Amino acid sequence: MVDLDTQQNFTNPLIHINEDEIMIEWWNKDGSRKLTVFANVTEIDYLKVTKENTTDNKPLSGVTMEDDTISASEFNTLWQWLLKGE
Repeated sequence: MVDLDTQQNFTNPLIHINEDEIMIEWWNKDGSRKLTVFANVTEIDYLKVTKENTTDNKPLSGVTMEDDTISASEFNTLWQWLLKGE
């Protein structure tokens, strides 16, 4: 289980709830990683975004994204990714 009280390398989460889904989004403190989790009655999905430092001024330059469906037990791996330092 992830202990949120002892991990301070992330921003306070943005939480959005509607009748179908809960969305929780965190950024790590340096802004280079974002984790968004979407949960509904049947599944949990995630979106990982990594932003590398780049001198290219094109939108989304240096940005990589990954999304998939996960089980609750796999969340710790994603959380550790968010907290990983550069």
